[in-house]
Amino acid sequence: MNIIFLCLYLIYISIIDAKSKNKCEVCVKLFENFYSIPGQDFSSKDIIKSNLEKFCESITDKKQHKICVNIGAIENSPTSLMGSTTGYLFGKYPPERICELLGALDMEICELKYDRPVDWNNLKSMRIKELRKILNDWNEACHACTEKIEFIKRIEELKPKYFKEL
Repeated sequence: MNIIFLCLYLIYISIIDAKSKNKCEVCVKLFENFYSIPGQDFSSKDIIKSNLEKFCESITDKKQHKICVNIGAIENSPTSLMGSTTGYLFGKYPPERICELLGALDMEICELKYDRPVDWNNLKSMRIKELRKILNDWNEACHACTEKIEFIKRIEELKPKYFKEL
């Protein structure tokens, strides 16, 4: 009986661990990049704040930039979690823990996710919402499309225009 509970517990832990790997993925990537800057100075919170603000100004990734806005590292940010953020960085918390703590203060920090890569050979497995997003990203439309197959057909028609190698 105890073996069954142990097995169920291990399965539960593995499921939770698998789900947490993608949790706060944009935030974690941002702080991993910040930590990876050579010669980074973590001697005081003021220096960390200044370095983080400079780092956030140079970010080109829109989702990471949104995290910077949410923590207040960008000028004219509507909110500021810089006190907490610099404290976590000063304490050299791992990126996952920083994002977990910041996510408790601002839920949007952990809600940002990177778009999953598109499997161009298996469009039929995608949702209509995802197909519509592909067309929107291309600034294309399919006004007459009502069925999934119509969206797929439209994407297949436009694919050569956007991807020469496909």
